[in-house]
Amino acid sequence: MEIPTPKKSSMESRRVPRVPFIAKLRMKISRRMRMQVSLIAEVVQGETIDISTLGAGIYCPVFLPKNVRVNAKISRVAFGSGQTGAIGFVGVVKNGRMAPGRGDYRLGIEFERISKRNLMLIEAYVKKNLKA
Repeated sequence: MEIPTPKKSSMESRRVPRVPFIAKLRMKISRRMRMQVSLIAEVVQGETIDISTLGAGIYCPVFLPKNVRVNAKISRVAFGSGQTGAIGFVGVVKNGRMAPGRGDYRLGIEFERISKRNLMLIEAYVKKNLKA
């Protein structure tokens, strides 16, 4: 008799650990990309859900399809670093779906370009919050 193996949850199958992270996010979408996805707004506001050293989960009022490239900024204050300014990065939408119980979308964005300094800040935040 074959014993069924339990399915891994999506969190268990991730390449790197993610931690909860709530912050405002501002994404700028290039004109070329906006034309491809029929989006009028150049700047889209969102909110992060979680973060890892590879990317972030966000809530966004606008659906952005897979492979759309965004220039995004997250407030440094959200990392508890005491620094002002923003962490900027270029990211690529890897997945998206309607967020249950909300009027917006849940998107997964993978970092494509991020400075070493900003990545170190994210690494420290993730490491600190994994232990919590």
